[in-house]
Amino acid sequence: MTGQADGDRLAAITGGLVTDDAPIELWIDRDTGHVVEATFQSASDGGTSSWRIELSDYGAEVTITPPDLGDGN
Repeated sequence: MTGQADGDRLAAITGGLVTDDAPIELWIDRDTGHVVEATFQSASDGGTSSWRIELSDYGAEVTITPPDLGDGN
């Protein structure tokens, strides 16, 4: 399924890294109706970034830890 994702929703799932509307492609589980994967691209001053988000364990609490970028932050 393809569509247009609202920038506010993309900001919510990308931690604010993407804030503009973008075309999005969704894969949906036929049995549950849950989105299991979403892909989209985002343009910025530095170029274009491609996003692929896999979704699972609906309703479970998660902790997201930022990656170590090797710069001491």
